[in-house]
Amino acid sequence: MMMNELKMTEIKTLSWTELEMLVNDLKKKHTNKLLTDVETKILKGIFDDKKYADLAEEIRQEEQSIKNAAYDLFKILSEQTGEKIGKSNLITALARYRDNSQTFDHNNKPQTQQSNKVLELVIEVGIDDLTPEKIDKINNLIQKIARDNTIKPIMKLKGSIRLFLEGSEDGLQRLADLHQSGELQALLNELKSDDIPEIIVKKAEFTTDAKVIEKDELIKAIREGTIDKTTLRFVDLSGAILIGAILSEANLRGANLKGADLRRAFLRKANLSGADLRGAILSGANLSGADLRGADLRRAFLSEADLSGADLRGAKLWGANLSGAIKVLELVIEVGIDDLTPEKIDKINNLIQKIARDETIKPIMKPKGSIRLFLEGSEDGLQRLADLHQSGELQALLNELKSDDIPEIIVKKAEFTTDAKVIEKDELIKAIREGTIDKTTLRFVDLSGAILIGAILSEANLRGANLSDAILSDAILSDANLRWANLRGANLIEANLIEANLSGADLSGADLRKANLSDAILIEANLSGANLSGAKLREADLRKANLSGADLWGANLIEADLRGAFLSEANLSEAILSGAKVENAIFIGATGITPEQKQDLIRRGAIFGDTSNDRSKVLV
Repeated sequence: MMMNELKMTEIKTLSWTELEMLVNDLKKKHTNKLLTDVETKILKGIFDDKKYADLAEEIRQEEQSIKNAAYDLFKILSEQTGEKIGKSNLITALARYRDNSQTFDHNNKPQTQQSNKVLELVIEVGIDDLTPEKIDKINNLIQKIARDNTIKPIMKLKGSIRLFLEGSEDGLQRLADLHQSGELQALLNELKSDDIPEIIVKKAEFTTDAKVIEKDELIKAIREGTIDKTTLRFVDLSGAILIGAILSEANLRGANLKGADLRRAFLRKANLSGADLRGAILSGANLSGADLRGADLRRAFLSEADLSGADLRGAKLWGANLSGAIKVLELVIEVGIDDLTPEKIDKINNLIQKIARDETIKPIMKPKGSIRLFLEGSEDGLQRLADLHQSGELQALLNELKSDDIPEIIVKKAEFTTDAKVIEKDELIKAIREGTIDKTTLRFVDLSGAILIGAILSEANLRGANLSDAILSDAILSDANLRWANLRGANLIEANLIEANLSGADLSGADLRKANLSDAILIEANLSGANLSGAKLREADLRKANLSGADLWGANLIEADLRGAFLSEANLSEAILSGAKVENAIFIGATGITPEQKQDLIRRGAIFGDTSNDRSKVLV
């Protein structure tokens, strides 16, 4: 009987966090000061059952001074609790005080009665990239200080960090009171981890804003599943915390979900067309079959989200984190073709579509290395290709269906990639194709190997961009800024480059057949080995450009500025050079020039024999 009674009166011990916060509070009440670093270390040492001698060694102080500091702290705690406290009974005495005190609820758990009030907490933290993990850390601090694990943000709006909190009335009131006394900021900074800079509390007040309360109720209803999901068109859920919310087949067309936290949310087959999801956190969310047409997903977090079957036509995805979200199939094949023209790529792609039974499949990139294609399309189509490669059937089918002008095809690889860079590049290419990109933001982007046939990039700022091996045939690049761009080996057949700025650009080995470069600026551009047959270069500025070994057969160079340009070994058959400025242009070894044309060019200042200016020594 005595043993049972003893068990009934057992006191649940304090955790380290509870002990630290309780002692902090008691000292604050007595001295209006918080625990010092030394006192906190002494307290932790006692909690860990360490001897004073060990503590003295750790803290690097005399053992007696440690004992004196502990004695002073015990004296304060004894006066505050009404019980004599020492090293041996510190934990049990304070646990007993906690259980008997009206200040603390039993087991340090919050009262179950939830408040209908909403607390607006505005804080400033010197973090540019406030990740979901850091928001969680800050919320854990708030829960700890409020002594209420039910407290959580329901909204996170812009303007410093503006959180709207729900929780127990006691917990929320405690936060408001601590801010009023100036203690909240001190506690947050004392308890925070090192990866979070100084926290400044600007506001902690209960709100009566009707819009906020209405929004709060809407968020609660969504969380609790009591809302009619078909009625959410154009609602304002900006900043809403809806982690794990079940919104499958919801009609959220045009909804404002900017900055919302939808981690692991179920949005399968949801209508999110035209929704504002800028900066939203959708990591791990199920968006399979969702309608995201025209949605704004710029800078959204979509890592590991399921986007299988989602309709992303016209969606803005610039800067979105799509790591592991969208599947891209990397297909590596070998074909015995040196000159793989766009026509032959189309033929191979048609075979792939036929085998995958999916006409939406198309290559988005073609980097060098065998024929390395990155394919997009339906999940079923891409999966079929991967499975057929796994079984060894893909290669056989490609060779069975190919036309006679394509030699044997060897499939080296057909695997899904989750490479963040590849996926980010994929989305950038899609945005350019669909015209949903801000063309002024493309400086230094990597578009190497991109397939951008017929892309409209007039007036685009592509300064310093990597477009090596890109397929830009029929693309419109008039007035584009391509200064210092890398266009080595790019396919620019019949591209429109009228008045484009290509100063310093590397176009070596590029295919510019029938391209229109009239009035283009090509000062110091590298066009060595480029194919410019039939190209229009009328009034183009080619000063000091390198055209050595270039094919200029039938090119129109009327009134072009070729002063100081290098045209050695260039093919100028049937090229039109009337009115062109050729002073100090080097034509050594150039072919396709008649003796009459040669004499005329020499008279106009061109150099054919050596680099001297002595025209009498020039061989005719």
